[in-house]
Amino acid sequence: MTASAAVTPVAETTPNSNLTNSNNSKGIAWASSPLGQARNANVAKFRREYETANIGPDSGYNGNRHFVSLHIVVLTHQAICLWLLYRSTPSLHDVPWAGATWTIVLSFLLANLCEYAKHRFDMHHPLSKSDHSPVHHRYFTANSMYLTTFNAGKAIFFRVSFVLTLFYIIMPIPALILNYLVFPTCGYYFLLTSTSYYLQYEWLHLIYHCPPDSIFGRLPFVQYLRRHHRIHHHQPLMRTHNFNITYPLMDVLFRTSYTGPPVFSEEMDMTPPPAFVQHVD
Repeated sequence: MTASAAVTPVAETTPNSNLTNSNNSKGIAWASSPLGQARNANVAKFRREYETANIGPDSGYNGNRHFVSLHIVVLTHQAICLWLLYRSTPSLHDVPWAGATWTIVLSFLLANLCEYAKHRFDMHHPLSKSDHSPVHHRYFTANSMYLTTFNAGKAIFFRVSFVLTLFYIIMPIPALILNYLVFPTCGYYFLLTSTSYYLQYEWLHLIYHCPPDSIFGRLPFVQYLRRHHRIHHHQPLMRTHNFNITYPLMDVLFRTSYTGPPVFSEEMDMTPPPAFVQHVD
C-alpha cells in the first residue's frame, strides 16, 4: 500500500456507468474483451517492473521481515499500555467496566471511520501523494488479486516508520487527553483498541490478497469481506465504492457499499492460487 515504485503511475479510472450497471455475463465478457485483455497484460507488465525495481533479490526488501517488524512495533506498544493499565488498576475491582466498555466500542467505531476517511478522501484523492492508487491498485486488480510472492506485501503493508510515528508520537496525545478529561485509564483502552484494530487491518488486507483456498481464506466471513474489497479493486468503482478494508460499517452508513450487479466472477482471476508460491518472471 505504501511502497514506492520505479514505474510511471497512471491516473485512476473514472466510473463508467455502463460497466458498473452490467450483469455478471457482461462483466466476464468485458474481462475477455480486447480492452480487458490489454489491461490484464498491463497488470502483468507492471508486476514484472515493480518486482524487479522494488522487491527483487537485489532490492534488500524482505516481506517477512516487514510483516514481523510491524508486529513487534505494535505488540511492544500494547505491552507498554497493558503495563501502565496494570499499574493504574492492579485489581479487577478497580477496573471501570462501564467506562472501559464504552471506550472500546467508541474507539473501534472511530478506527473504522478513520480507515474509511483516509482511504476515501486521502488515498484516492486526485491530488494525493499516496502511492496507494498508482502502486497497490495497479499491482492488484479485481482480475488479479493474489500475491505471487510474499515480498509483494510491500504493496500492501504500511511502512514501519508510519506505524512508529502513528502509535508512539501521534496517538499518545489524544490518549493523555482522554486520561485527563474522561477517567484516568481511558486513554489506555483507546490505544489498545486502536492498535488491535490496526493489526486486524493488516491481517485482513493480507488475507484478501492470498488465495481463497488458503487456511484463512476459506473462513465464511473472510469470503464476504474479500468480495467487498475485490469490488473496490474493480477500477471503475475504486474511487466511489467499498472504502472500508476491515468491516464495511462506514460504507453502509455513508451508502458507498456497492450493491449493484456482480462485476466479476472467481473464474476471471488471472493469477491462480498456485502462483502464490511462485515469482513472476
